[in-house]
Amino acid sequence: MKIRYYCFFLFFLLPLEMCCQVVISGRVTDSKNSKGVPDINVMLLTRDGRSFYTYTITGEEGRYKLSCHAKVDSLMLKVTGFNIKDQTKIIENRTQIVDLQVEEQALNIREVTVKAAPISRRSDTVNYYVANFIDSLDRSIGDVLKKMPGIEVRESGEIRYLGKSINRFYVEGLDLLKGRYGVGTRNIQAKDIATVQILENHQPIKALKDIDFSTDPAINLKLRESAKGTFNSVVQVGGGYKPAMWNGELNTMFFGRKFQTLNTYKTNNTGEDVSRELKSLYGGLDATVSLLGILAPGAPAIDRQRYLNNNVHAVSVNTLNVLKNDYQLNINGSYLHDRQIFEASSVTTYYLQDSPPLVIPEISSASRKTDQVNLGIELTANTEKMYLKNNLTLEGSRNIDHGQILKAADTVQQDYTVPSGIRVRNVFNLVKLLPSLRFSCSSVTDFSETPSSLKVTPLMYPGIFGPDVAAAGGSFQELNSRRFSTNNSVSLHKTVRGWTFSLWGNANWQRERMTARLSQMEENPGSTNVPDSLQNHISWNKLDLILSPGVTFRSSGRFQWDAGLHGSLNFRDLTLKDLPGNAVLQQMSRFYLDPRLNINATLSNNLKISANAMTSHITGGLYETYTGYIMTDYRTVQNRSGIISESRYTSCSVTLNYGNAILSLFGAMEASYWINHSNVLYGTEYSGSLSRLTAYAFDNTARGIRTNASFGKRFDAIATTVTLKGGYNYSHRDILRQGTLMNTAYRTYNAGLEIMSRIGESLITEYSGTWYNSRSRIIESSQQLDPIRMLTQKATLKYIITKKWSCNLSAEHSFNSSISSGDRNMLFLDIQTRYKTKRFDYTLEARNLLNTKYFNTASYSDITAYIYSYTLRPFSVLLKVRFSIR
Repeated sequence: MKIRYYCFFLFFLLPLEMCCQVVISGRVTDSKNSKGVPDINVMLLTRDGRSFYTYTITGEEGRYKLSCHAKVDSLMLKVTGFNIKDQTKIIENRTQIVDLQVEEQALNIREVTVKAAPISRRSDTVNYYVANFIDSLDRSIGDVLKKMPGIEVRESGEIRYLGKSINRFYVEGLDLLKGRYGVGTRNIQAKDIATVQILENHQPIKALKDIDFSTDPAINLKLRESAKGTFNSVVQVGGGYKPAMWNGELNTMFFGRKFQTLNTYKTNNTGEDVSRELKSLYGGLDATVSLLGILAPGAPAIDRQRYLNNNVHAVSVNTLNVLKNDYQLNINGSYLHDRQIFEASSVTTYYLQDSPPLVIPEISSASRKTDQVNLGIELTANTEKMYLKNNLTLEGSRNIDHGQILKAADTVQQDYTVPSGIRVRNVFNLVKLLPSLRFSCSSVTDFSETPSSLKVTPLMYPGIFGPDVAAAGGSFQELNSRRFSTNNSVSLHKTVRGWTFSLWGNANWQRERMTARLSQMEENPGSTNVPDSLQNHISWNKLDLILSPGVTFRSSGRFQWDAGLHGSLNFRDLTLKDLPGNAVLQQMSRFYLDPRLNINATLSNNLKISANAMTSHITGGLYETYTGYIMTDYRTVQNRSGIISESRYTSCSVTLNYGNAILSLFGAMEASYWINHSNVLYGTEYSGSLSRLTAYAFDNTARGIRTNASFGKRFDAIATTVTLKGGYNYSHRDILRQGTLMNTAYRTYNAGLEIMSRIGESLITEYSGTWYNSRSRIIESSQQLDPIRMLTQKATLKYIITKKWSCNLSAEHSFNSSISSGDRNMLFLDIQTRYKTKRFDYTLEARNLLNTKYFNTASYSDITAYIYSYTLRPFSVLLKVRFSIR
C-alpha cells in the first residue's frame, strides 16, 4: 500500500510541484557606467534574511537567473561581491525580471594572504585558473592542461574531458584552428593564458541550442590582458650528435577581438613527430584508405623519439577574420614533408583450432616518405537566429614507401607508391529560425582520386599466375580508385512547451570505381598477358533516401533532464557493374529502420547521467566486392567473391559524470554493450608465411562489452593532482582459418595512476604508471594462449636550482611477461638542464643515457600474437636555444 502512495506522489504530485516554479532573472550593472558586472553573488532569502533558498553568480554581461519553489508571498533578493556595496531588495514571489545597480565600496582590511580556489563552476562552465597549476618549467598550455583534474591530453594531441573528446577548441571564444588544435596546445605559451574554461554540453550552433542537445564538451582559453592584441614570435634552433641532429622552429601568433593568427614552421631529425599537429581532431577529411601497402613494423607503446628516425619539415598557417554582420572567415593551410625510417625484428604467431600454430619470424626495415599539402577556407555566421557555414578543403599527397624483409635465407623487397592523390570536399550548412519553426539544410560533396602501385620481389605467389612463371622476377600490383559522393539533408524543427518535433530528409549518392591489375615483373612487361582472375574493373553506385522523424522532451524544472527518440527509415539501392561492358554484376535494394534513443539527466550541479541505445545497418563498400586477386602486401593476396556484406550493429551505453569544482574532484564512468550481425565471414588460408583471404557467405555474430572509469583530484594545499584510470573490454567472434571455424574470445584489463606534485618552491615530481593484461582463447580447443601482462612506468624529478636554472631527471621502465628472447624489463634514463633569461631559453638534454639498443614488446590481436624487438636511437645529446620577442 505504501508503494502505491509513493508512486502516486512521484508521478502525479511531483510534476505539479515542478510546474509551480518561480524564475527570477535580470542584470546587475555598475551605477556609474551601466556596464554589466560579472562574478557578483545573487541570493534569494526569506523576507527577514535569516534563511537561504538559492544563489547564483552573474555572467560576463552581469546577467543572472534563479529558480525558486518557495510557497511564500515575498522574498529578499540580495547581491554581494568583492569591493561593492551589499544591496537587498524585497520582491514578490512571482516570475519576473529584476535589474539591479551596484556601487563600488572601498574595503579597509588588514594585510592577509588570499589564495583563490583553483577551480570554479558557473552552471555548465568549469573554470580552471592557470595560476594555480602552472610552474616555471611549463612552456606550452598543453603542459598545464595535463595537471588539471578531469582533463586528459593524449599523445595524438587529442583533448578529453571526463572521457569525452572536445568538439571545439576556442581562443577567446573564436575557433581559429578548426580541429588542428594540436598546434595550439603545443605552441600557445602557458604564461599567456589566465583561465581554461570547459564548456560542458556545448552546442556550437547557437540556433540549435534548445533543439539539438549536446553532451560533448568544448575548451575555451581566456587570455591574460597582456597577451590580448599583442604580437608574439618564438624562434628555436638546436643541434646535437649521434647521429648529427638538428631541431628548429618558428612560431608567430596574434590573438585579437577581430583577428587571430597562429603560424608555425618546424623541422627536425631528432624523432619528434610534429606531423601530429597537422591532423584534424574534429573529424574533417577522413584518411584516404588504400588496399595496398608495405608490411612494416607497427608503432610500439613508447615515446616515438626513442625509435623514430625522421627528417621532417612542417608548415601550418591559420588565420581568422571577424567580418561584418557576424561573419567569420577562416583560412587554414599546411604542408608536410616527412621521411621516417623503422627497424625491427618480429615473430608473428597464428593460432589454429587443434593444430600447431603457424610461426613467422622476420627482420624488417622500412622507410616512408610523405608529401602532403592541405588548404581549407571556411565562411561562417553563427547567431541565435541563423547559422551559415561553407567550408572548402583541398588536399594533395604523394607517398613513397620502401621495405625490406629478411626471412630465413630470403630477402623480400617492397615498394609502394602513390604518385599523386587528390581530395576535394565542400561542406555547406544552413540553420534558419523561422517565425514558428527552425529550418536546416546541409550538403557535403566529396571527390577523391588515388592511383597506387606495389612491387614485390621475388615472386611470392607463383600459383596464381599460371604454369609459366620462370622468367618472372617479382609481382606488380596496380590499383587506381576514384570516388564521388554527395550527402544532402533538409530538416524542420518545431518546439512546443519543452517538446521538440523534428523531421529530417536525406538524399545521399556515391559513385566509386576501381581498376586493379596484378602482373608478373618481366624484362618486357608490355607483353604480359594478365588473366581475368588477376584483374578488377568495377564501379559501385549507392543511393540512400532517408526519412527521419524524431521527438525530444526537455524538462526545465529543478531536476533537469531530456529524452529523445529518433527513427530513420532508409531506402538503399546498390549497383555493382563491370566497367568494360557496363554490365550489372549485382544489384540490391533494401529498406532499413534504424532507431536511436538517448536520455540525459542533470541530477545535481555536479552529477550527470546519460544513456543511449541505437541500431544501424551497414553495407560493405567497393573494396569488399571485387572478385579478381589483389596483392595487398608481400604476404597477402585477397579476393572477396563479389559478395556485398550487410551487417546490423546495435549498441547501448550508460555514462555517469561527476565534476565538483569546490572539491576539485572529477570523474567519469562508462559501460557499453554491442552486438554485430553480418552475412559475410572472411577466411584465411596459409601456405608458409603467405596467406590468401577469401570472403564467404556465412551468417555470423560478434559481441562485446566495454567499460572504463577515471577519477581526478586536485589537492591544492600540497599542489598535487592525482588521476586514477581503469577499464575492461571483452569481445567474442568467429574466425575462419585453414577452413576451420573457430569460436574465439578476447579480453583486456587495464589500470593507471598519474601523480603530478610540486613540493615547496624548488621540487616538482611526476609519475605515471599503466598495468595491462590481455588474454585470447579459442573456445573448446586444446590450444592454450598465455596471457600477456604489461607494466609501463615513468617518473620525472624536476629541480629548480634558481629562478633561471633547473634540472630534470626522468626514468622510464617497461615490463612484458611474454618476452622469451631478450629483456622483459627495459629501463631508460634521460636528463635535461635548462637556463632561462627574460627572452632566451637554453636547454641541454641527453637521451637514452643507458644506451639501450632494443625495445621488446608483445601483444594480441584476436588469436594472433605479435612479438616485436625495435631498434632504438642511440645515446644522444642535443642543445636548443629558444628566443621569444615577448
